[in-house]
Amino acid sequence: MANLPLQLDVMADSRDLRQPVPDDRARSPSFSIIVNNYNYAAFLDAAIRSALTQTAADVEVIVVDDGSTDASRDVIAAFRDAVVPVFKENGGQASACNAGFRHARGDVVLFLDADDVLHPHCCATIAASGAFEGTASKVNFGLNKIDGSGRTIGGAYMAFPLPAGDFRPSLLDRGFMPTMPMSGNAFARHALERIMPIPEPDYVYAADVAINNGVGLCGPVDAINEVLGSYRVHGSNASAQARGKAINLPGMKRRLDREQATDRLLHATADDLSMHYAAGALIETPAYCQIAMIYARLSGERARRPSFSRFLRSMGDHDIVLVKKAAIAAFMLAVRLAPRAIARQLVTRAIGTGLLFDRLT
Repeated sequence: MANLPLQLDVMADSRDLRQPVPDDRARSPSFSIIVNNYNYAAFLDAAIRSALTQTAADVEVIVVDDGSTDASRDVIAAFRDAVVPVFKENGGQASACNAGFRHARGDVVLFLDADDVLHPHCCATIAASGAFEGTASKVNFGLNKIDGSGRTIGGAYMAFPLPAGDFRPSLLDRGFMPTMPMSGNAFARHALERIMPIPEPDYVYAADVAINNGVGLCGPVDAINEVLGSYRVHGSNASAQARGKAINLPGMKRRLDREQATDRLLHATADDLSMHYAAGALIETPAYCQIAMIYARLSGERARRPSFSRFLRSMGDHDIVLVKKAAIAAFMLAVRLAPRAIARQLVTRAIGTGLLFDRLT
């Protein structure tokens, strides 16, 4: 595998979260890297090699193949006893993560998407940071962006400093926590044990939404402001598709269903942890209401459409500049009243302009 350029930008690392805990987590942690794969044979070899070449001493690599129909199984078989292979029927990303975690033995667990890679010093840097010597439930770390051939493109996935702190109040009140995507996280085993397994039918895609939010309720979040891996941008992954100008109604429907599932997940997890979650908080956000209104207008499924007054109330509950609030309200009123073909054109032109709170899928 070609050497990937590293971009290092060391910043404040949230040491205040690392309060001593009275157990054996103060020793150097062991790691489980769970590579979750479905039909990514073209990238899978690089992902597995990046996990196997970690410089940390105690790292196990588990590779879950979620019923691929390409050459993925041959790629995995080539590594023989170097990895723990898990072959299963296709059930979606959540089922792959659940299957991998059942085999994991590490104190710290990383879920690596099969199209991404870790840099060799990733686990060693996490261990040396001391992040898991305290109460942190997970650690965000930096990712740069690479293309399909592994060449660096653009800058970091998310600007430093990365999100760190106690996000439980935000999750309980609004269902929101800023976070890195799946491959940019390391999770404390004790936190994962409180939320796994995650619901499989609800997270065929984007299982990191369930894992990140659930773990976020289990304790504070730390961050390492270094690039420790690479996020691959290519034509097949969800992020690349979401940046396109085409309106993807099935993708919008999946997004709405996933937000509703996450609202239920947060409610159930909070109950298990003896916390109070404001049920429905996530589906009362401006982003959710806006996507639901757009989906209802373009698909004709009126049952999903929030009222315009509900959308205005959702903006009123968030800190949004008045001028922007007025512009978005005018845009959404136009989408609501225009003929469907024109409404689609309005939404297409609005992508990337700031009139949409979030990507549509």
